[in-house]
Amino acid sequence: MSTKCNLLSGTLPEFVYKCAGIDRVAAVFDDEKITFTFADIKKEMDTLAAGLLSIGLRPQDRILICGSNTAHFFICPLACARADLIFSLMSPNFANAEQLKYALVKGEFRAIICFPANREIEFLSNLLNEISPELMYSVKGRLYSKVVPRLNYVIMAEEEHKHAGTFTLSEIYGRSNREKVDKLPNFMTWDTHKLAALQFTSVRYIYALFSKNYFF
Repeated sequence: MSTKCNLLSGTLPEFVYKCAGIDRVAAVFDDEKITFTFADIKKEMDTLAAGLLSIGLRPQDRILICGSNTAHFFICPLACARADLIFSLMSPNFANAEQLKYALVKGEFRAIICFPANREIEFLSNLLNEISPELMYSVKGRLYSKVVPRLNYVIMAEEEHKHAGTFTLSEIYGRSNREKVDKLPNFMTWDTHKLAALQFTSVRYIYALFSKNYFF
């Protein structure tokens, strides 16, 4: 199989598809004992992308991904790009609920994916409940909060902790199937300057806009 792919310019999913035929390891997560080949990354990306759209998210919706260096955290932004969702990556270790609220409101995020924080079990879940107590009584995908009015979907990657109003990441994967993957947006028709991500700075939380066009 090919061991090279042209990454001069293009979209994130296009890069993943171009490299899918490379027959070697692409990523290793030693603590989790997980290894991805390039083909594995493509499959995981497509599966999660289809799952995200199946819960009601729509192309160009914004999604905040709070986590650190884990296998699924690595896949999440690629899946968002494949589904034509605009993503932002942030550490889950917020100083307080006010910081998280600021990010959610400023970025106008419709969804958040929460990975475990270093500080305590269910840290982000507790912050979200502090920001929006309505979450504890909401139906999944139907959060309506006066404080964070755009936020409707909360996805928890802490699989052992399930709460009303929230999906688990495995549920999102489980909603995917071949038919839904086949109906994913056609990235080959996208403008490579189309918005892919919002990135906040670590100090003042001022965000910058990035396009899907990458040059090397």
